[in-house]
Amino acid sequence: KLQQNAQTAGDDTSDELSGKLTIMQGFTEGGAYTLYVRLAPGSDAIPATSISYQLFCDVAANGGYEDDSLVATNVQLQSVEQFQAPGITTLDPQSAYKVQINAGTCTPAAVGALGNPVAQLYLHIESGGTTFETLTVNDPADGNPVI
Repeated sequence: KLQQNAQTAGDDTSDELSGKLTIMQGFTEGGAYTLYVRLAPGSDAIPATSISYQLFCDVAANGGYEDDSLVATNVQLQSVEQFQAPGITTLDPQSAYKVQINAGTCTPAAVGALGNPVAQLYLHIESGGTTFETLTVNDPADGNPVI
């Protein structure tokens, strides 16, 4: 039983490490958040649709909470100028990407208007790891950093 528990714990840890995003930078863009990300070292390739997010902020609407999954058009290679179809279907560890978070409640404008202009972001990878980042929106205009 003890050996089986250790094996299960090892497998779970391996799954978490084999699919995790590292956020390099983040900016406001077109009323959304654009995050520049890479897969963490040792990660396997992952489908873009396996990435979901949660945002928490002090905006009263919806209790300051929202979540959604990304679609391929929300993920582009870092070198691609605009988010457009068809987007990226699979992220691989060798490339750098940009991810667009189209918030409905915790928008850059709504968060920037708060006395404490922060939102907590969780990026989840199905059967993988979770990445946490605090987004600070001092100015919601396009191109301003949030990380």
